[in-house]
Amino acid sequence: MSTPHASVIISTYNQGHFIGQAIRSVLGQTWSNFELLIVDDGSTDNTRAVVASFDDARIRYLYQKNQERSAARNHGIERARGEVIAFLDADDLYLPHHLATLTTALEKLPECGLLAGGSVTVNSEGQIINFYYPWRAPEPTPDLASCLFRSPGYINAVLIRKSWLEQVGGFDVTMNRAEDRDLYARLALAGCPMAWTPAVVSVYRMHGQNSIRDAQAMRVGVQRFLDKVFAAADLPEAVLALKEKAYAAGYLSTAALAYAAGAVEQGQADLAQTVALDPTLIARTASQVMEGLIAFALTLTGIDVQTYFNAILSHWPAGVPCPHSLRQVLAHYAIAKMFQRYGVGDFAAVPPLWWAGVRRDLTWLRNRGVTSVAVRAWLQQLRPAAQSAVIPYLEGFTREQITEFARLAK
Repeated sequence: MSTPHASVIISTYNQGHFIGQAIRSVLGQTWSNFELLIVDDGSTDNTRAVVASFDDARIRYLYQKNQERSAARNHGIERARGEVIAFLDADDLYLPHHLATLTTALEKLPECGLLAGGSVTVNSEGQIINFYYPWRAPEPTPDLASCLFRSPGYINAVLIRKSWLEQVGGFDVTMNRAEDRDLYARLALAGCPMAWTPAVVSVYRMHGQNSIRDAQAMRVGVQRFLDKVFAAADLPEAVLALKEKAYAAGYLSTAALAYAAGAVEQGQADLAQTVALDPTLIARTASQVMEGLIAFALTLTGIDVQTYFNAILSHWPAGVPCPHSLRQVLAHYAIAKMFQRYGVGDFAAVPPLWWAGVRRDLTWLRNRGVTSVAVRAWLQQLRPAAQSAVIPYLEGFTREQITEFARLAK
């Protein structure tokens, strides 16, 4: 077999019920010069049998004793023969143009070491929740400072030159949460040029077993990630100046996870740390803290929203001004969700969410943007063809096609 240009690495542990779909999404790529390395991190389920059911010479199955996913990915990197490497978790999916889009774009940027696209998030039924367009960040390209607050791209939507991965030593095997952000930061510290390409290339699937739901483990991972960055020698002054804001953002994300998981004391403590580190997040009439907690709720499936926000408000840190009542927060959430559903083309969901927001808080009626979106969504429903409109950055796919592909039936 000729040497492949790209190596796709799927690390998996007891994901036999998902991995067949992940494999099919790779084998179905429109660009075929790749190898697929499946690193089985000690699975005890039917993973081996599922992999064996595929008859494709590009697949290489590698088994190791359980060492967690960072070590599994590094095993794949060591065995990879491609010049560039892409990653895929066993419960996520590639869209058919993933490799073609990223490899073509990277070839036009010979100095670039990491290229990231966007992702569509779906729930366990394949319904679109939202899109992640990382190139809409305020920075023209990803850099170390931006890595402190957001990921340049989900791990399933990046393409990295193998030489850069080898230079930084791959993933930190002591980290199994926030390990992707740690990798991006170390690449940035090493001088790796990064870029975005405006294309949605992967599907991130939210379900009950996502590791992001493990509140305590994620808290440890995020704090360790930030500790490592700020312990690095010769950090630029501009990055050092962001330390307190970066930790505040980290505590806010882990507070949201904790509240969602029912760990209200941890959530309360992390929220107190957020405000202590960055008091500007609490304002007299609006709270970026509450906006962050609402934004996080929009990314989750399978939680009772009223229970989540009630836990936050009933366990709000002592001495910190509480910006809203539960009724106001639920109104704000409904309006935020209305914009989210409009953004993914789910126009039928918009009017009920608009009503849920304004009936709880009439002040939203004064917001022209809110009213405008509700009216536009209603008008879109009068034009059935609009329901199949091509979604921006998706290379010709419609919303219905993406939903169907996300199911990936058999």
